[in-house]
Amino acid sequence: DGAPAALADLVGRRAAMRQPGSGAQTLFDRLLAAEGLSVDAMTPIGPARTETDAAQIVAARDADAALGLESAARMFGLRFVPLIEERFDLLIDRAAYFDAPFQALLDFFSTSAFRERATALGGYDLSPLRRVAWNS
Repeated sequence: DGAPAALADLVGRRAAMRQPGSGAQTLFDRLLAAEGLSVDAMTPIGPARTETDAAQIVAARDADAALGLESAARMFGLRFVPLIEERFDLLIDRAAYFDAPFQALLDFFSTSAFRERATALGGYDLSPLRRVAWNS
């Protein structure tokens, strides 16, 4: 279909950028540099302020690609090419772990509604959910 499948495929193409200094743009710049590329090799479009904005720019055909989440791509029926996996940890005070509000949050993570929504969004691995690592 001619859609970009790798970062090198963006050379000479239009790429939706995020705002300078944002985490997404910093990651994109680092991924490009690891491949020996830079934004200068493409036509930058934007900046997009959110993941949804970036996907919307691609869906409107104003850009050929954007760095973003699978869930944003799915929202607009776009093809998604995974480049990296990111892990996010929730850091809390040890005592707060045992408080009722945090336990309620953990209980919510175990509900079928939460798991079904994460599956529908796409791109989320829930297998490490609720894993506890104490920092002594």
